[in-house]
Amino acid sequence: MIAFFLSWFRQLPLYYENEHLRCVHACWDQEHIDWLKENNYNTMTDQLLFDSHIEKSKANTVIEETLKGKEFDIPEKYIWYDKDGHPRTSNRIKWWIHPHTANCSKFLFDCPKKMKGKKKTIRKLKFNVYPADAPPVFFGHYWLEYKFPVIQSGNVICLDYSVAKKGALVAYMWSGESVIDNKHFVSVR
Repeated sequence: MIAFFLSWFRQLPLYYENEHLRCVHACWDQEHIDWLKENNYNTMTDQLLFDSHIEKSKANTVIEETLKGKEFDIPEKYIWYDKDGHPRTSNRIKWWIHPHTANCSKFLFDCPKKMKGKKKTIRKLKFNVYPADAPPVFFGHYWLEYKFPVIQSGNVICLDYSVAKKGALVAYMWSGESVIDNKHFVSVR
């Protein structure tokens, strides 16, 4: 039975795109997607799995950020505790927001209270920001906990609302629109 599920997982695409929309597990970074395409990594192969475990390799960075999201190491004085009580010194970032135009509370998921409103700690951060004029991108992996699903940006939609921890199973009924609208969300608690 385990072999069946492993085989099925290996058939799943690492990303999906057509001319109108994009889907990815945690983060769409065009440079990473281009690298996956150039190396014919549409799914998780044995070689990619092996290479992605080599610390600081290109494969490691691409897989970590594509499947888990981009993170920012916060100063140790701002250590915070997640919903399960684990101490954290890093935060996932909102990769569609330019760090030079936002304060920490708008840029970081789970921003520590002591960092809210601060700007200077993120000014030096550099990464590929998802363009506002790019096709809509749908992703998960962030365990959002809003009462109702919300659009992250005009073309960025997270569908992960903690269903495994008594949240909601959320989908977006996309019908070709280039500008995303909250009225297209559907969910089941």
